[in-house]
Amino acid sequence: MKELAPYVQMTDLDDSLKVACPICYNEFDSADLLSLSCGDKFCKNCLEMFLTNNINDGKISAIVCPNSTCNAVLADNFIESLVTKELYEKFLKIRENKTLEKNPNLIWCPVPDCGGYSYISGPGKNQLSCNKCDTKFCSECISRWHEGSCQRDQLLDDYIVNNKLKRCPVCASYIEKAFGCPSVTCTCGSTICWKCGKIIDESHDMAKCMLGGSYGSASWILIVILIFSWVLFPFELGFLTIYFMEDWGDPNQRSFRKLKPFFYFILVLLSPIGLVLALLFGGMTPGTMLVLNIAKALKFEEKMNKRISNLIVTVLWLLIVPVIVALVVVAFLLVNALLPLAGISLMVAKLSNKNQ
Repeated sequence: MKELAPYVQMTDLDDSLKVACPICYNEFDSADLLSLSCGDKFCKNCLEMFLTNNINDGKISAIVCPNSTCNAVLADNFIESLVTKELYEKFLKIRENKTLEKNPNLIWCPVPDCGGYSYISGPGKNQLSCNKCDTKFCSECISRWHEGSCQRDQLLDDYIVNNKLKRCPVCASYIEKAFGCPSVTCTCGSTICWKCGKIIDESHDMAKCMLGGSYGSASWILIVILIFSWVLFPFELGFLTIYFMEDWGDPNQRSFRKLKPFFYFILVLLSPIGLVLALLFGGMTPGTMLVLNIAKALKFEEKMNKRISNLIVTVLWLLIVPVIVALVVVAFLLVNALLPLAGISLMVAKLSNKNQ
């Protein structure tokens, strides 16, 4: 991957030309956009937010251009110019840790906030010394050095079991997950399927994992929801969201675990409203973007005064957006009509597995 030069070029277009930022779609004077060395242009606020989110999420093995089709790596000096000093230092520290963690023999010091480490030098050599604070510790149980066999921390074991922590298959670090989709990103940068614990790559079948490992492993709850989707469709959004949500594991959310049934009830109750809003926005958003792109391509603002231009855009919006919303609704109904067939197929596969 090519690396972007550590500087920002201003656009050389006419200052009076309005240009849309590809991230937020807001229009700016060309002079207000930052042009990367790869040629892509973004507004300063979006670039700052993009970098901040990537660093805070730990996705910094390589921060590339926000354009999904561009793999140009952002240079350190460029990142430093757009984020705070504290965030840039965090960026450098986490990247250093990622590089260190690629060594399978590295063990981090157990002293809180130390940040030091040591390396396993060979079989049976369990006593390690931190390179930073000189603390002697055990490579087996990752605690201060002791004689004799290791005693596992029962509290730690209970925490791992009760909160359903899993190990990263790449760096072996424990991963703690809140609710949400089954895709998680480890601090080492690996993207992992929470269902099967494997790396998500081209060979990974997310559909099978979501169903329990195979198409014959789907739960009866999901099968019933699919078969009766014609009746349950106003509440499908709530039911399916609950079905595919993980247990709440985020430390900030554990105090709400006892209220989870209440939140789920509210989710199902509001599902019809959420479905209507999803269909509306699912059609209005692309419809509005299409109208704006048509107006931009035909250069309405340049060829006529602003009042007439706005009137034409409004008429186009009233003509195009309802059609696209209707198409989205029809597509939803067609998919919903096929869901019972999917449910029956999963039921047949499940019964076939039982008979084998």
